[in-house]
Formats: sequence, C-alpha cells, structure tokens
Amino acid sequence: VIEYMHRKFGDNEFLSLYVANVSDKNSPLPIELDKNPLIDIYESLLKNGFAKNLSDLGLGISNHYCGIVDNDYLVISPNGDIFKCEHVVKNSGERIGNIVDGITAQDVSKWTQMMPYSNQKCLSCKALPYCQGGCRALYLFDKENSNCSQSVNCLEQIILLYYKYKKCIL
Repeated sequence: VIEYMHRKFGDNEFLSLYVANVSDKNSPLPIELDKNPLIDIYESLLKNGFAKNLSDLGLGISNHYCGIVDNDYLVISPNGDIFKCEHVVKNSGERIGNIVDGITAQDVSKWTQMMPYSNQKCLSCKALPYCQGGCRALYLFDKENSNCSQSVNCLEQIILLYYKYKKCIL
C-alpha cells in the first residue's frame, strides 16, 4: 500500500500516511515477536518519503494520544452507527448512537474520563513518553496487555532505521 501510494501520488506535500494496528479484544497487538512487523512498514515509509521525523514512525511525544477523550472524536460505522473508537465498531454494545438520531447513549463517561495511566506497569515503561498509557479501548478489553504500544520491543531498531535513512545526528 505504501509503495502504491508513492507511485500514485509521489511526493505530494498534502498526503501523509498514518500506520496503526486496528484490533479489538479478539485480536490483541502482537508485542512479543522475533521480528516486529513495524520495522518493515516503517522502512517502507522512510524509503518512500512518508516518514519525515520520528513522530511519523510513532515515536513522537504526545500530550493527546487517544481521540476517545476528545468529546468531538466520533467514529461512524458503514451502517451509520456512532462509536467513540474505531476499535469497538464490531461490538454493538459500545454503540453510542447513529447518524439519524444522533448520540443516544446516556453516559459515555467510561470513554471520556478514562485515566491514561491506570496500569501501574506503564509508569516504569520506556514507551510511556510517546504512548501516554496506550490505547484506552484496548485497556477496557485487557487491562494487563492490550494497551501496550506495539513498538515497545523495537524502539532501538526504529531509531536506528530512522538514522540510516535520514543520516542525522541523534
């Protein structure tokens, strides 16, 4: 997909690509892998000019990691149902409304008031500065594992890959 987008649009300054693993409680993020698939994806982003900085490789410091806590962030499914997150569109129990009736859920506070550092192991994790406690939706499904950043086991590899392509001083 990355190579196709580059062939089709070249170096269009108005095009950016965002890489994310959309998963749910039935398909948690694969964290403990011998070779993290993000390395190949990020290398393709760099080769094709879509990664201009470390933030484009998912390592940017963020003060607002997740759209769930933003009252203006909504996801509309193909059938018109409204959800607070793209990770839960397959779960009709997480529906908060639809495009005809608007927001019908009486309480969406489980999404908007979720604390980003609820899991104690996050507080000592080297990924905390950029992940900000991880995915809130996945945390609801699996409080121990699902909210971990997929890149936590390959931070050094990502930085070295960036250095290789950008020839920069770290």
